[in-house]
Amino acid sequence: MNLQVKIDRIKNNLDAQAYTVAAGEAVKIIEIAFRKLLVDGLALLSDKDRLKVMQAIIEIGKGEKGVESFGLGQMLAVLRKSKFNDAWEAATSSDLSAIKMINLDALNEIRIKLTHDAAEASKFEAEFLFHALEGVIQAFGIMSLEKQEPVANKVPTPAEIEQKKVLKEVKQADRVKNTYDVVDRKEKRRLAVQKNLTRPQDIKALQELVSNLDGKNILDIGCNNGDYIIDRLSAVGDIDAVANLIGVDIDDQIIREANEKHARENFSFIKLDSESNDFLDDLLDLMEDKNVEGFDLITVPMLLLHLKKPYKLLRVLRKVLNAGGSIFIRDMDDRLAMAHPDENNIVERMLEISSAVEFTGFRENGRQIYSLLKKSGFNDIKIHPESINTIGRSHDDREALFHINFDYVLGDLRLATEKYPDSAEWAGAYEWMLDAYEELEELFQRDDFFYQMGTIVYSAKK
Repeated sequence: MNLQVKIDRIKNNLDAQAYTVAAGEAVKIIEIAFRKLLVDGLALLSDKDRLKVMQAIIEIGKGEKGVESFGLGQMLAVLRKSKFNDAWEAATSSDLSAIKMINLDALNEIRIKLTHDAAEASKFEAEFLFHALEGVIQAFGIMSLEKQEPVANKVPTPAEIEQKKVLKEVKQADRVKNTYDVVDRKEKRRLAVQKNLTRPQDIKALQELVSNLDGKNILDIGCNNGDYIIDRLSAVGDIDAVANLIGVDIDDQIIREANEKHARENFSFIKLDSESNDFLDDLLDLMEDKNVEGFDLITVPMLLLHLKKPYKLLRVLRKVLNAGGSIFIRDMDDRLAMAHPDENNIVERMLEISSAVEFTGFRENGRQIYSLLKKSGFNDIKIHPESINTIGRSHDDREALFHINFDYVLGDLRLATEKYPDSAEWAGAYEWMLDAYEELEELFQRDDFFYQMGTIVYSAKK
């Protein structure tokens, strides 16, 4: 049922003096409209304003809930906190004066009365809600509240049916500790491309945290082969002025490579398990050996999503951070990813598969980091503006964006089929992925295709 049909039905109920029914329908559509606005409308805002909205969503959801789970009151709080109306006017040259005149508190009070108190709506309340609905739809240009159907309404293949079974049976409700093969040559190439694409945003954020590197003690958790931290610090300042750089990772081979490439008297890369119960003691022993009393900067790039208990690690890191020191975190949240057009829902399906595969990490981790930092005792928590997307990108850059965002899904699905050889569900999902992979790769090269990575950068201080 399209939007116009729903509006006509509300009008008919108003004419029939069925005010409670009309009011209830109007409230439902208003909630859907605001939810759609906060999800799809973000792409139209400037990077700065988009960041404000995302930060408001994380704070109001306490890092545990997203817009999809918000009630009307929470969504209105996001709009107020982020000054969404002003941002929308600036981005679209729209006039929202009519919207600003709506008493949103009264709107929410009527909703509570109808939904929680099961009370009847008066004629005035029903008409007020209906006019508010019309205003929201017209002001924000919300023409359809229904999801686009695939262009071809084909019968799903057996592989697609099996894939849906996977998503129903394997949900990402719980974190699991997972490691992935960073020694695999394809994964090493993918990480190298990812390092380059995220470089400008990382450097900008790090420059805000450390004005110079002179005499600084720095800890890199999840250091991989050391290329990332060496590159970032070299861009921030004089890396030779660093007092001590310690990189930590769980993989023997990758640590050997890091030391072969980057080790020097005051640069060392050590094998440690950051989720081990002995991690704090091992780290303190290492610090004592290096004559380091505390760290001025700790970097945690793309690690927390792979941990079962990130809170446990953050508490440890705060203990070894100097007063006034900073922590830098780069992570993922696939709910922040955007794609349009996606007529056959390929991107949506791939992200759903990614969240179900045990090897890919906790793919909605980004929204939880604010709460994790807060509970761990960190202060001055910030999200740094970032939008890594296809706009203005060359053919090669678009190809790179595609590969760093979806190659790992194909590889991890293959691992799932190897681990569960008797599972028709994983086999079906893998078969669908193989078919969809090339179609999505072509989609990334369309001039009208937009994709934004679901990456997020935090910083905080002790």
